[in-house]
Amino acid sequence: KYTMKEVIVKNGTVTEEKIDLIKNTNVLKVTITGYENILAASQRTNASLPLNVWVTAVNGRYKIDNSIGEWARSIRYVPHTEQLEANRIMVDIKMLRMDVEKHTAQPMYLTIEDPVTLKKFPGKPIDIVNTLMQAKDVRGNYIYNNQADFDREYEHPIEIKIDTDLNVNVFVKGWEITPVIPEV
Repeated sequence: KYTMKEVIVKNGTVTEEKIDLIKNTNVLKVTITGYENILAASQRTNASLPLNVWVTAVNGRYKIDNSIGEWARSIRYVPHTEQLEANRIMVDIKMLRMDVEKHTAQPMYLTIEDPVTLKKFPGKPIDIVNTLMQAKDVRGNYIYNNQADFDREYEHPIEIKIDTDLNVNVFVKGWEITPVIPEV
């Protein structure tokens, strides 16, 4: 909700007032290590384009109340910066606001793909909001509990480690995310 507040500024004085601002963009900072294992598995050495990385989300239209419109279209976000090192790839993907409610029902997906074999790592795209919601701090408390926690952060670091057997481990802010598998 927006409110109006009158601020009186007098000549020769400093007037300070706190205002709340909304930033409707986020940066997903993705670091991928072990991509050389993918190159070895597909029997190639050309690392000029080792992996395709992108995010897809249904959030292409916002309403006046800052919610995602019902006619929002799916957008494919590609990295705006890429850095390739000997054993890791770092990409920054700038995207529109992550909406916990909307992106729980219609997930935002991080996709990592071998451009030669078109194989995905892991086998299916990573649900970004769900993955971030599993991250905990050193005390065991969840880092992201609600929409305000997502809105407070601009950069969201995710690290993907690909082992020699092509298993994938996901880390958020340095902490490994362990998928919860329900008992049958």
